[in-house]
Amino acid sequence: MSDSQRLLDQAHALQQTGQTEAAEWLYRAVLALDADHAAAHHYLGLIECDTGQPESGLAHLQAAVAAAPASDNYRLALATELAQQQRPVEALEVLTAAPTPLTTTTALELQQQLTQILNPHQAVTAAALLNGNAAAADTAAETELLVTLADGLRMWVPADIHALTTYVLLEQGDWHERTELALVRRLIAPGMVIVDGGAQHGVYSLTAAQQLQGSGAVLALEPTARAAQLLAHSVTENGFDALITVLPLGLAAQSGTAEISVYADRKPNNLDGQRRTEIVNQLTLDALMHVPQWQSGMNVDFLRLNVDGLAASVLFTGREFFAAQSPLLMLRVTGGAAIPSALLEAMKLLKMTLYRIVPGLNALVAVNVAQSLDNHQRNLFACRAERAQQLQARGLLLNAAEAQS
Repeated sequence: MSDSQRLLDQAHALQQTGQTEAAEWLYRAVLALDADHAAAHHYLGLIECDTGQPESGLAHLQAAVAAAPASDNYRLALATELAQQQRPVEALEVLTAAPTPLTTTTALELQQQLTQILNPHQAVTAAALLNGNAAAADTAAETELLVTLADGLRMWVPADIHALTTYVLLEQGDWHERTELALVRRLIAPGMVIVDGGAQHGVYSLTAAQQLQGSGAVLALEPTARAAQLLAHSVTENGFDALITVLPLGLAAQSGTAEISVYADRKPNNLDGQRRTEIVNQLTLDALMHVPQWQSGMNVDFLRLNVDGLAASVLFTGREFFAAQSPLLMLRVTGGAAIPSALLEAMKLLKMTLYRIVPGLNALVAVNVAQSLDNHQRNLFACRAERAQQLQARGLLLNAAEAQS
């Protein structure tokens, strides 16, 4: 055993028994031998923060992270202390700029608290918004509006009549993908498990939870901070806390962080194409099965991939996932175009068949992959033979045996 390790062990033992002064002296001795010793910096930083020396304590915690950037414990300790010192921006940067997302329950709860501090929850009435109240318009980007949908769901959305989600829900009382939602309402039954990848403000997640009738689970993944925050408010508003888990993560081709463009979400006929960038956490389908919120033995019945045309790349990261799961997939596509070759390759690899909805029947039929999609096609569905047989038995899919032949 090296001198540094021997001194570190002695210091840690003293710290655990409350002998912090002696422990502090030994940690400094370790750093005299090894100036970049991550553990010594970490424990010394905790002692100094606890004894009223926040600046020097934070310096040691930062040195620990710099020396061992892969340590989740060191990063979480630094972020926690920054938050306690009322430095939420820096704390959030520590959580989101890590080489891999911090997905422990404690880390995600801290990230949500920091987001709440930076974007305080405010509400504005629909009447004030629709009547063109100047004060409401001036603060629209920072406020929230509660909208009640035709099916009774209550959703918090941006208090901005020009925001697409807000505009559509106020105008129609439902989301514009009515055909898809009608199928989802028929599909979801109590006890099912749903993963909503790219949940945004939560129309699909909330609709699915409503159909579960108190039994089942929804994992709602939304990487952007503002949308995830609004969705979390909607979950509580509808009493779905026991059903929906909101994860501030996105599904992607690789785990880590990424800078994405977040559009102002304007109406299609509004040319104010404002956008900003945001650092988000993302992970693969296989990595999703290892987050703390994933329950052992969980069987996913429905997986929605709302990932801006990157569905194929996400699917290729799910070898372990699809070895254990056989859900019905819902995939975002571009109407009027040919089905991407990468998506067809993914379907072949996963032994899945692509389906589309037959309007009016609220049922699925196999897609002719040689033809371009209908101009109004926004989503396709896919599943393996065993899931197709189950759906056909429920009247949700036509000619499953023929489609799989």
